[in-house]
Amino acid sequence: MSRSRRKSPSVVSDYTVGFGRPPQGSRFKPGQSGNPRGRPKAQKSTAQMLSEALFMPVAVTENGQRRRMPAQALLFRTLMRDALRGDKHAIRSLLMLMKAFPEAGPELRSAEEDHGARVREMLDRMAQNMAIEQGRSEPVP
Repeated sequence: MSRSRRKSPSVVSDYTVGFGRPPQGSRFKPGQSGNPRGRPKAQKSTAQMLSEALFMPVAVTENGQRRRMPAQALLFRTLMRDALRGDKHAIRSLLMLMKAFPEAGPELRSAEEDHGARVREMLDRMAQNMAIEQGRSEPVP
């Protein structure tokens, strides 16, 4: 016994349901999306997040004036300030950075010839003192 599908007498239409032709009642209404939440956003990589954090502008008060600078620049200034105050960890970190980026030295000297040379001399003396404290006769390269 087979059942035959009959159209209800109230719905009289020439529309035939089939492949690619869904019933009119189950179609998306005008203005309604089939994917309301949309495609999920891709997750950021660690490198992207680090880059965004380092170059995020930070407000700083300097000589009574407020200015904005990248977080990375503020970190380097803080590291330099701590090294000049005698923090051994900051000095070690700064020396490692100077070794990793030797091309940064001439830029320092060209910007402020006398000041850059004095800072480099002081850092060299601190490195030599740290080497002597650790039992080495020669400074850290």
